[in-house]
Amino acid sequence: MKRFLFALLACSGTALASSEQCQSLFSSKKHADALIQCHQAAKSGDSQAAWLMGQMNSQGLGTTKNETKAIDWFRMAADSGHTDAQYNLAVMLDMGNGITEDNAKAVHWYSKAAEQDHVHAQHNLALMYAHGEGVEQNYKTALRWTREAAENGLAESQYLMGQMYRGNGELVKNDPAVALDWFKRAAEQGHMKSQVILGVSYAKGIGAEANPDIAMDWSRRAAFQGSPQAQFLLGVLHARYSEDNQDLQQAVAWLTVALAGGFSAAMEPLQNLTASLSKDELQEARESAQSIIETIQRQQIRRQGA
Repeated sequence: MKRFLFALLACSGTALASSEQCQSLFSSKKHADALIQCHQAAKSGDSQAAWLMGQMNSQGLGTTKNETKAIDWFRMAADSGHTDAQYNLAVMLDMGNGITEDNAKAVHWYSKAAEQDHVHAQHNLALMYAHGEGVEQNYKTALRWTREAAENGLAESQYLMGQMYRGNGELVKNDPAVALDWFKRAAEQGHMKSQVILGVSYAKGIGAEANPDIAMDWSRRAAFQGSPQAQFLLGVLHARYSEDNQDLQQAVAWLTVALAGGFSAAMEPLQNLTASLSKDELQEARESAQSIIETIQRQQIRRQGA
C-alpha cells in the first residue's frame, strides 16, 4: 500500500514538473523543448499545457503548423473550462480554420468564455448576436455583451458603445455626452477611430463645449497613427486658429500629409494656404510634412512588429 501511494505521489510530482517546465520553456520561446514537456503535462490532464499545445500547433511554433491538431488540443483544454482555449476554439469554428465553419458551435464556445469574463469572447459574441450568425439575431443581447466587453476595458467595444449612444436611439437613448465618454475611454487606449471622433466632437462642440486645443490634441494622436481624416482636421484647425505663419506652416504640412494619404478634400484648403506663405516657408512646411510621413511609417512598422 505504501509503495502504491509513493508511486502516485511520484507521478503527481512528475506531472507538476512537466507543467512548470512546459510554461517556462514556452515563455522563453524554446518551443521545440516546450512541445515535449507540454505534451506530457497535457496528457496528464493539465488544461494550461493543452492550451499551449494548441497555440504551438496553430502557429507552427516548435512544430509544423497543424490547425487540426490545434483544434483537438484547444477542445481538450476547453472541456476542462480553460477560458482562453474556449475562445480560441470558438474563433477557429467561427472562421473555419482547421475545421468546417460552424457558427452555432462557435457561439456555444464564445458563450462559455464570455461567461468567464473573456473580453474578446464577449465582443465576438455580441457581433454574432448582432449579425444573427449561429444564433437568432438579437440586438438587445448584442448590446448586453458589447457593454460587458466595454466595461471590461476592450477599446473596440467602448467605441461601439459610443456609436450606439450617438445613434438613432433604437437600443439606447441618444446621448452625445455619454457617447463622448465611451469614445474617451477607447481613445485613451489608442483607439484611432475614437480619437478622430473626439477631435471632430471638440472641434464642433458635440457632446461637450467646443475646445480647439483638445480637438487638436486628439486629432494629433490619431494623425500620427495614420488617419488621413485626423491629419486633415489638424491642418484645418491650425489654419483656423493660426496666430502666425508658423501655424500656417503646420496647417500646410498636415494638409499635405492628409493629401498624400488619399484625403482629396485637403486639396482645396492646401492650395488656398500656400499663397499665404513665402517660398522658404512653403519649403519648410513641405519638409515638415515629409518628416511627419516618415515618422508615421516608422511607427506603423513598429506596431506591425509588436
